[in-house]
Amino acid sequence: MSNAPLLALTLHQPWEWAIPIYKRNETRSWSTPYRGKLAIHAGKVTDSIAISDMVRDGYPFPDHLAHGAITKIADLVDCVPTESIVDSISDDELYFGDYESGRFAWHLENILTLPEPIPCRGMQKLWTPDQTVIDQIMAIAT
Repeated sequence: MSNAPLLALTLHQPWEWAIPIYKRNETRSWSTPYRGKLAIHAGKVTDSIAISDMVRDGYPFPDHLAHGAITKIADLVDCVPTESIVDSISDDELYFGDYESGRFAWHLENILTLPEPIPCRGMQKLWTPDQTVIDQIMAIAT
């Protein structure tokens, strides 16, 4: 996996939207050895309860959320146990992630929001986009 030029990760809304506005770590129940370019894919699912909670807690909610498209590209630079960073992250980062013990924080840097979402089908875990999608992403990101 680590030799792949670009992998993708699908996130439900509003978690995709919160990168990089409120979060630079994506928390997962699983670790990854992969480091490198990571496309962020907005899945078709929206967590309505999370959005209600977010609005209740004073976070602004956008008028439109992307679905079924790659919206961002970032460098995945580290993957660490959440308990190793939970005391050093911002309140916003903590709010928008699941930092329970036993989970992992995937640290993202150089996050670029694409000018236009690139429609494509997402998948679970890390996945490789079709070459035509990779070509579109890399044309924007380089």
